[in-house]
Amino acid sequence: MNRCKLCVTNDADDTGSHVVPHFLLKRIFNVENAKGRDQEISFKISALDVQMSFGRSVQPEKLEEVFGDLSDEELEARAMADLVVDNEWCKSCEKKFADLESFYSKTLAVEKETEYQSTDDSLGALMFWLSIIWRISATGKNNLRLSAKDERKIRNLLNEYEPGKNNDEFTKKWSPVLDEISYQVYRSPDYYKKIDPEHGTFLLDGKNMQPYAIMVDEFAVLIYMKKSHLKLKLAAFFDFENLDGALSNFDSGENITPLSVEEYGSHISKVVEYMKDIKLDRYRGILNRLYRKIGHQGNMPEHIVGEIIAQMTSDERKLGRKYTHEDFVKCTTEVVLKHHVELRQINRGR
Repeated sequence: MNRCKLCVTNDADDTGSHVVPHFLLKRIFNVENAKGRDQEISFKISALDVQMSFGRSVQPEKLEEVFGDLSDEELEARAMADLVVDNEWCKSCEKKFADLESFYSKTLAVEKETEYQSTDDSLGALMFWLSIIWRISATGKNNLRLSAKDERKIRNLLNEYEPGKNNDEFTKKWSPVLDEISYQVYRSPDYYKKIDPEHGTFLLDGKNMQPYAIMVDEFAVLIYMKKSHLKLKLAAFFDFENLDGALSNFDSGENITPLSVEEYGSHISKVVEYMKDIKLDRYRGILNRLYRKIGHQGNMPEHIVGEIIAQMTSDERKLGRKYTHEDFVKCTTEVVLKHHVELRQINRGR
């Protein structure tokens, strides 16, 4: 058995652990009114595909509604895997993560319309957010990747930190490192309750390193590992980097900058537009290459491209089947075959 990635001493014997805390994920992924774990349905969006997965406790009726018929192979392959991991760390280190999550979940009860402190345990709050970005990076999930130096730095901090205990010696030892780190937290409390349910919220992380950034449900968090990164802000994260939110560090309490539904929604709209533009650009590029590969010149006629996209987005298609690579291939084949006579005439005309 592999060694735990956090303590690197014990066997990695923990199973069924969430990379991102369930209390944050459940409002993004859980089936309506479902409580507890293994009730998730998730859609992982990339430039050319949408990968779906679900918890093992999701009822068959819900799976039928979202996906249509699923083969036994699909049921096994799509069982929730992306955000639940086995044998990455030991049970002792998982308890440390669980203690951090239990502590931070209580801060959600505090919410105000103006800037406020969620907790005076600023070290615990910082370690909570560091634990999330470290777990995402260490397990290779999603886009976020810490630099090798930052991953080691955060691992050392998490390994020696003891949630709920006196950490004066820890703070004294690691103050040169902790003093460099700051972060911003933006929050739109209960955003998911105040919007059209079809719009939803996201788990989104960026590839950027200055700052590291993550959006999860009603939170957006930007983490700066060096003071110099505050001035540089080299990476864009859907305009959150341009907000002047309050900074927090290990000894100042955690400051929360609240955002209205409209403000937070404007950033989510930028995410949606960004993903839409990327996908459409990739689709058009593939279709144009296909068009030339089957003997034509130039680009595929726009009305045919539009028909393929329209068929992919049709409300008649099961949500769980939309926008996947398989669906793209199927829609493209159907539409191109439908227009084969027209395409042949175009080719002859040249």
